[in-house]
Amino acid sequence: MGRDKWRGNQTSSVTDDITNSLGGEILGGLFPPGATLLGEEEICARFGASRSAAREAVKILSAKGLLLTRPRRGSRIRPLKNWNFLHPSVLGWLRASATPRHFIIELLPRSRQALAFRRRPAALACAKS
Repeated sequence: MGRDKWRGNQTSSVTDDITNSLGGEILGGLFPPGATLLGEEEICARFGASRSAAREAVKILSAKGLLLTRPRRGSRIRPLKNWNFLHPSVLGWLRASATPRHFIIELLPRSRQALAFRRRPAALACAKS
């Protein structure tokens, strides 16, 4: 993944690289649910990154539902039911990976729920008019 030369903040680009790489590996099955993610020092060494870039990447993955972080315990991969499969980044990682069947099975019901929720206000508006 190339860095965006127009970005002023180099840390952001490194953070994006870490996030995209680890996110892809998680969705690709390298780190299955329940597994422990690399530690902060390992992430820094692997990507040649600062601690702040590694921490920010972990926060981003946590916000997408992929990780559960605990002080002094590290980060664990959360169960699939917690993953935000409808987030554009997660969908991109899913598409780029050799998609395991269990991801698809998890994704379909959640997609239906999200679509039903989005359609409901429009259907209600039509029914009222």
